[in-house]
Amino acid sequence: MKSTCISMGLWAALALSQPTFGAAPETATSARIQRQTVVVHHRYRAYPRWGYRTTVIPRSTTVIYHGRVGYRYVDGVFYKPLGRTFVVVPPPVGLVIPVLPAGFVTITIGGAPFFYHYGTYYVKVSGQNQYRVVPPPAGAQVDSLPQGYEKIVLNGQTYYVLDGIYYQARIRENGEVAYEVVGNKTRSEI
Repeated sequence: MKSTCISMGLWAALALSQPTFGAAPETATSARIQRQTVVVHHRYRAYPRWGYRTTVIPRSTTVIYHGRVGYRYVDGVFYKPLGRTFVVVPPPVGLVIPVLPAGFVTITIGGAPFFYHYGTYYVKVSGQNQYRVVPPPAGAQVDSLPQGYEKIVLNGQTYYVLDGIYYQARIRENGEVAYEVVGNKTRSEI
């Protein structure tokens, strides 16, 4: 797959388009949709892509149970057992980890701290030194998305879709590009 470089002019144009929360997009049958899978973002280029399947995982993984599944966790990457293999997956909401991965970013939304790493959002478990996976908070802005997000144009708006979450590019005051959570594919919040 090829990655696509986009000029700052286009990034600026994307930043000017503001999302409307609560308004459902037109369905795929009535709207014009252009799709492109994008595979590289600088921060996570060394990480395995979600969906990657392997028979060998790092020895330093920790087993974390959620439900009946024993996820293998190391450096912010989750491996789910599948037969005799493991698949790199986003962790399920509610899963608890003992320590945040190196390189996490703190995001404050409505006065509450969230922690972000490799497409996953966490909150500190009250009174404990543990962190729970939570759904992405609307309005959160991150500087990078994991490999394999999908870039779509829906009714003239460009979105970056990762695991059902819609992001839009924004230009921050310092001129850097950020990706803002603007909706959830399953709840039609964009």
